Amino acid sequence: MLSSFSFKPRLLAAHRYLSNLVSHAAIGLMKYFKCLHQRLFLTLALLFFTNFISLSSWGQVDPDIEWKTMSLPHFDLIYDAKHQDLANLYADRLEDNLSFLKNYFEFFPERTTVVLNDRTDMTNGYATPIPQQLIMVFPVLPGPHETISDYGDWARELTMHEYTHILSFEPRRGWMAALHAVFGNVITPNILLPRWWLEGIAVDMETRNSPKGRLRSPYQDASLRAYAIDDDFESIKLGQINETSIYTWPQGARPYLFGSLMWSELIANYGQKQIRELHWRYGGRVPFFIEAPMRDQTDGTYQELFDQMMGTLEKRTAHQLTQLKKTPLIQGPTLKIDEGMENYYPSISPDGKKMILLSKGDALKRAVIILQRPSLQVPFEGRQTIGEIDQKIDEGLGALNPRPFTGVDDSGATEDGPPGGTIQRLAWFPDSHRFIFDKLDELNRFHDTSDLYFYDLKTRKVERLTHGERAREASVSPSGGLVAYVKLDAGQTHLGIYNLTEKKASVVYSPGLQGRISWPTFFNENEVLFSLREKNEEKLYRWNLTTQKLDMVLGSFPDARFPNMTSLGLTFTSTLNGTGNVYLADASLKSAMPISHSGTMVTTSAFDSARNEFYVSELSTQGFQIRRVDKNQWQTLPKSLPAVEGLFADRYPAQFREVPVTQKPEAEDYSPWSYMWPQYWLPGVSSDGNSSQFGAATSGSDPLGKHLYSLQANYDDSIQETSFNGAYLNNSTAAQIRALGLDYRTNVVNSGTEFREQFYSLDASWQVLPVSTDFYAGLGWVWSARTYTNTRREQGGPALLLNYQDFSMSGAQISPESGQSASARVIRYLPGDSAQIEDFHLYQLSMQKYFSRWLPRHHVIFLRAQGQFIDEDVSSANNAFTIGYTPFANTPSPFYIMRGYLNGQFLGKSLANYTFEYRFPILYPNGDAGTTPIFVKKVYGSLIADGLNIDGSVYNSDHKVFEKIEGNKSFWSAGAELKFDLTLGYQFPITFFAGYYWPLDARYQNGRQYALGFQVQ
Repeated sequence: MLSSFSFKPRLLAAHRYLSNLVSHAAIGLMKYFKCLHQRLFLTLALLFFTNFISLSSWGQVDPDIEWKTMSLPHFDLIYDAKHQDLANLYADRLEDNLSFLKNYFEFFPERTTVVLNDRTDMTNGYATPIPQQLIMVFPVLPGPHETISDYGDWARELTMHEYTHILSFEPRRGWMAALHAVFGNVITPNILLPRWWLEGIAVDMETRNSPKGRLRSPYQDASLRAYAIDDDFESIKLGQINETSIYTWPQGARPYLFGSLMWSELIANYGQKQIRELHWRYGGRVPFFIEAPMRDQTDGTYQELFDQMMGTLEKRTAHQLTQLKKTPLIQGPTLKIDEGMENYYPSISPDGKKMILLSKGDALKRAVIILQRPSLQVPFEGRQTIGEIDQKIDEGLGALNPRPFTGVDDSGATEDGPPGGTIQRLAWFPDSHRFIFDKLDELNRFHDTSDLYFYDLKTRKVERLTHGERAREASVSPSGGLVAYVKLDAGQTHLGIYNLTEKKASVVYSPGLQGRISWPTFFNENEVLFSLREKNEEKLYRWNLTTQKLDMVLGSFPDARFPNMTSLGLTFTSTLNGTGNVYLADASLKSAMPISHSGTMVTTSAFDSARNEFYVSELSTQGFQIRRVDKNQWQTLPKSLPAVEGLFADRYPAQFREVPVTQKPEAEDYSPWSYMWPQYWLPGVSSDGNSSQFGAATSGSDPLGKHLYSLQANYDDSIQETSFNGAYLNNSTAAQIRALGLDYRTNVVNSGTEFREQFYSLDASWQVLPVSTDFYAGLGWVWSARTYTNTRREQGGPALLLNYQDFSMSGAQISPESGQSASARVIRYLPGDSAQIEDFHLYQLSMQKYFSRWLPRHHVIFLRAQGQFIDEDVSSANNAFTIGYTPFANTPSPFYIMRGYLNGQFLGKSLANYTFEYRFPILYPNGDAGTTPIFVKKVYGSLIADGLNIDGSVYNSDHKVFEKIEGNKSFWSAGAELKFDLTLGYQFPITFFAGYYWPLDARYQNGRQYALGFQVQ
C-alpha cells in the first residue's frame, strides 16, 4: 500500500489465506463433535467463507461504468472508458518502471493486472499476489498535508511503489518453488515478511527511481528532526516500526517512515545487491524466521542495522539543527485541547473573537473545535472551548455539542488516517458566525466522495452545500456570496466556484493530468489564489474570475502552499530554506519575509490582528500542534533563514527523466471470465483413528470484484462420501447477489448414525440510501435439509433480510465506543406434499449498542439482545442452540451466547438471549519485540453477564439427558475476561482471550468454566 490510511487492502491476500485455512480446519474437526456441535462448525465454515467475500469486495466498482482493458507487454491495464488519457499516462509509466526495477530484482511475473479505480477521494493503492498479481490504484492526487504530498510524478511513484510489492512477492526457490508449482499463488512466502520490510523497500524504490519520493520529502525530514528536537530517538523501537495501529504519532506511517530508513541504511552500507539477495533468500524459507539471511549477507542482525540507522539519523538531524539554530527557532506556548492529541489548521473569525481548529484524539478521529475568548486582549486557549462538531453529521440537525472535548467521535465515524483525513479545511464566512468545511463520506457503496458543508453557530445547524461534487479545501469570498474549492477527479484536480445565491457549482479552471490545485483562497472578490503542483514543482498562482487568466506569483518560493489572506496581507508556506515555514508577502506579490523559523515544519497559520500574533501548525513528536508566535519573534526574523539540504540528499541525488510516450494497443471491452479460473488451492488432511478426511479449498475473483467465489470439498473414507461448501458473490448490479451452498456428510461419533446437512441460499441486498448508507435490505430464498440415517426433515421458502450497522473503532479504543447495529430476518418455510417438509415462520432479530459517555476514558458498556421465534411445533433439527464462547469480538453473529454453560446445553425453537459487558483498558504495552513475529498492542478486560429465556430443553450433564424447560424460566451466567490484542506473523491482527465464568443455575451448572482462545477482530 502506498499511503498509510489503512492497511486493510494489504491484508487482503493474507486474510484469504487464513480464512481458507480456518474454514478447512473446521470441516476436519467436525468428526470429533456430536451433531449439535457439527452444526456450529458448519456455520463457522460458512462465516469464514463469507468473511473472504466481504474482504474481497472492498474494491467493488460501480456497475454503470464501462470498463476497458489495455494489453501492454507486461501489464493488463483496466480502466474506466472515460479515463482514456489517464490510462495512456499510466501505461507509459508502468512499462518504463520495469526498465528501472530490472536493475534491482531478478524475478518478474509474466503479467500483472493494474486497475485504475476512481471510487474514492482518499489517496491510496495496494498490491496482492493472490489470487493473481494485482495492483489496485485509487488515482486521486494526494492533498497538500499528507505524508505523500511531496511527490514529483505521482503516477510513476505510485506504480513504482506498488509494483515493487509485486516483485517482492515473486521469488520462490527450492521447496517453495515446488510447492508453488503444485498449490499456486498461495505459496508466496515473502508476503509474510514484516510490514516495515515490504513498505520500506517500496518507498526506497519510489525515491531511487523518480525525481521525488518520500526519502527526499521535506515532510519526512521534518518528522525525523522532530525526534531530534524532543530528544526522543530512544522511544523508537525495532519491534514498533512494523505496527500501523499504535495510536501515538506517527501512527500508521511507521512502517513507511522507518522501513524506508532501514533499507536506505542497508543499501548504503552493504550495496544494492542486498535487494536481490535478500528477496531471493526469503523466497525459499519458512516464514517468520528472518534473521539468518541477514546474518549471512551482512554478518549482523536487523537489530544491529536498526542501531546503525538510528545513529545515522542522530548525526544527520543534529547537523541540520546546528545549521538551523544559527537563527533562534520559534518558541511560544501551544494550544492544549482537553484530550486532543493533535491540534492543527487554526482559523480566526473576522471579528477576532472565535477560533476554529481541527483536533484529533487518541481514537484518531477528527473533530472541529470552537474556541471563544472573553476579550480580544487575551490569547486563545484550550479552556475556551465552547463545543465540538463530530465527523458524522446529519443535515439540518444541531451537531454542536457544548461540552468538553472528548477526543472521540461519538458517531462511530471511520478511522482518520494519518495525517490526512476526512476533514481537510475550515474557513469562516465574513459574518463570523458561520464556517465552511469539507468532509469525506460514503456516497453509496461504490463511491466515497468529499462534499462541502457549513455550520451556523447561531442556529446550531449544519447545511450541506454539495452532494457528490468531490469538493474539498473550500474558502469564502469577502462578500460571502462565493465559495472557491478544489474539485477532485481521476488523476487531476479543478478549481471550482460555488455560488451560494444560485446554489450552483461550476469549474472555472483545469490544469492538465497530475496537476494538483490546493488551498484556493480569495485574494479579493474577483481573484483566487491557489497552489498548483505539476512537473516536479509547486508554485502559487492567481486566477481572475472575470478575464479567466492565470498568472504565477511569488515564483521564487518553492513548494508554495496554504495561501491565506490576513489583515497584513497574504501568508503562505514554502520550503525556501529546506524546511516548511510561513511567509508574509508584500502587496505586489513579488517578495515575502519569513514569519516563522521552525526546526521541523509549519503548514497552516492564522493571524490574530488584535494581538499582532500568529498561530501556526507545527510538527512535533506529538503530531501537529498549534503554536502561538508573538510579534517580538516574527517581526525580528531575518529576511533569509539558515538553509539545509535534504537529510539524505547524498544518497538520493536529484534525477529526472522524461517518460517515453509509446504507441498504445487498441483497448478491448473488459471481460472478467479469463480471471475466474482458480489460481491456488489448499489441501487438508485429518484423521481421528477411525476415519480419514482429505480435502481441498480454493477461491477466486476478477480484478474488479464483480464476481467472487470460494469452494471447498472434503472426502471421508469411512463413509466414502464427499462433502462440499461454496460461496459466490455478484457485484455486477446495484444489488449484491450472494449464493451459498453446503452439503456435509458424516457419521455421528459413537452412535453409528449417518448424518447429512444440506443448505442452499440465494439472496440479493440493496443499500437503502434514502434511509442511510449503513442500512441494507434484501430478499432471498433458503432451502435446507437434515438427515439422520432414515429420518429426514427439510424446508424451503422466501426470506426478508434487514441490516443496519454504524459503529467502528480505531486508535487507542479497545472497543467501539458508540453506535449500534440491528438486523432482522424473516423466513417463510412453505408447506409441501411430503411429511418430511416442515411448514413454519422463522423470525430472527439482533440488536447491539455501545455506550461510553460519562464513563472513564475508553471504558465501554456493550449491550446485545437477540433471539428467534418459530410459530409452529418443529423437529429438533430446526431448533436453535447456544454456545459457550464468543467467536467474534464485535461483529454481529448468528450465535446465541451463554458463557459458563456447555456448548449446545440449551436447545429450543424460540429463545431470547441477552449480553452485558463492561469493557475497560488495562495496558498498552506496545513494547519492543524486535523481529519476533508477535507484538502485544493492548491488554484489556471485561465483566460479563449472559442471559437466556428459551422455549425448549436444557441438557442435564449429571443424567446425560435433555430436560424440558417448564414455564418462563431464565438462565444467567456471569464472568470476567482478559484480552490481548496481538499482531501475529507481522500481519495478522488477532485477539487472544482468557475467560472465567460462573453459571448461576445450580441444577445445570457444571462448575466454573474456563476458556482460552482467539477472536477475530
